This record gives sequence, C-alpha cells and structure tokens, in this order.
Amino acid sequence: DGCMESIKLPANLMNQGVMLVSDLDGTYVGNDAATNRLQRVWKAKIAWRNSALVYNTGRTLRSFLRLQDEKDVETPVALIASVGTEVYWFDRNGQPKRDETWETTLNADGWDTETVTEVIHGVVNRASKEGRPVHVRPSEDQRPHRLSLGVGLSAIDWLVETSKRALLERNIRAKWIVSGHGDWRYVDIVSTAGGKLQAIRHVRARLNEGSSSAFTAGNTVVAGDSGNDIDMMEGDERAVIVGNAQDDLIQWHEKHLSSGETGRVHRAIARHADAIIEGLEVFGFL
Repeated sequence: DGCMESIKLPANLMNQGVMLVSDLDGTYVGNDAATNRLQRVWKAKIAWRNSALVYNTGRTLRSFLRLQDEKDVETPVALIASVGTEVYWFDRNGQPKRDETWETTLNADGWDTETVTEVIHGVVNRASKEGRPVHVRPSEDQRPHRLSLGVGLSAIDWLVETSKRALLERNIRAKWIVSGHGDWRYVDIVSTAGGKLQAIRHVRARLNEGSSSAFTAGNTVVAGDSGNDIDMMEGDERAVIVGNAQDDLIQWHEKHLSSGETGRVHRAIARHADAIIEGLEVFGFL
C-alpha cells in the first residue's frame, strides 16, 4: 500500500489539506474496526498534508473525554461540543482549552442563560400539567448556550411553538434542533449564533489565522448520521451522510436533492467511519 498510488489521482486535491469535521456517535464511532481503518488512512495519507481533524458533536466535553478513555479515538485539533455551542482547542499534550471568543459570539439576539432556563422550565412544567411528554434532560447536558429536552414525537410541534412564543415575549430568539429516532427525540434550544455550521466557520477562521493552512468550504468535509447534523450540511461544505443514517437526515437529503444541487453531498453506501473514507475518495482527497 505505497503512497505512490496517489500520483494518478487529481493532483490539486491530493496535496491539499483537508478540514475533516465529523460527528461522533453513529459516524466516527459506532464500529471500532471502521474507526481504526479511518484513523490509519488519516495518519498515513491526510494528516501530514496540513490537515485538521475536528469533532462536531452533541456530547459535552466531559462526555467526549470519557469516550476517549473508552475508545482509541484520535485527539482532534478542536472539539465542537454541545451541538455547536462550545469550542475547545487541544494542545500538543492533548489538553483541552475552552474558546472564550466563541462564547461571547453566542450572546446574540438577547440570549441570557438564566432567562432562557426560567422560560423553558416554565414551558416544561406546563407540558407536564397538560400530560404532554416533555422532560428536561440530565444536568450534564444543560450548558450556558444550550438547553436540552427529551420530547415525545406527539409534543414536538407544540413544544417548539410554545417555547418560541414564550422566549419572544422576553425578546429572546433561539434555534431549535431536533434529532434522534423512535418515539422520543432530543430537542436542543441554542443561541441563534450557535449550531454546528456556525461553529465550523468559527473554527475554520481561527485555523486560517496566521498559519500556513488555507481551509475553505471546498476543502472542508463534514460527516454525520442524524437530524442534528442537518445544520452543518446546509452550508457550502462537502458533506458525507453515512450509510447507517437516521430517517430525519435521509429525508432532508431527499428534499435537498430535489433542489437540483448534486455532488456536494454524498450519501455513502458504507457505514460509520468507513463512510468517511468513501466520501474522501469520492471527493478526490484520497
């Protein structure tokens, strides 16, 4: 498996750095053998080309560090955590440092954590009085710019409408991110300036500051499997939908195809991390 084989591929992309931005659960992790295959390909053929590995996940930093202990997961340049509401940079020793400039950006459109929490808890209390299936998720998932709820399928529309109105009464706008499958969904309420795509743009701009890397949407590849990855696939970046993707992402892709845009988003046949290798090949980076 010598590196010489790469010479016959399009030279312009073969030598370019790649900013790979991957969701974790169901994408980068989920099949250990596939994760190991991707990490071998990454180290042998891509990392040395001034590339950057970034994870973009619903997990918190603490949850990611637990995952790193359990699985042999490569340390990224940056971790976008809590559905695009926190960014951490990793130093050479693998120690994370919080990006405070990102936090400042998120206080847009009136976002105030205390008020948002108070309003959303009021909506959840109302839901339980009315017998609607809505609950606040464990405290670890509640972050300064993200409130996380578990919501039964039948209550999602009610919850989004009711909480939107209640926040607007306090002059706060927010974003609602729905993901998961089955009868219960995750609903994350985040700052309008947050979300997975905005966080990618922030990380890319920081990577491009005073360094030899020149990452653009064209050499950024995002990969995911669920509804909370839709946000990061709606930009101009190349995107890979894994073969084991959930229905909400597949439905988004079918709608997206009907808009006439083809080629930017690749729906892989391979599953989990193998789909990322497939996507990198299809886009000409491997």
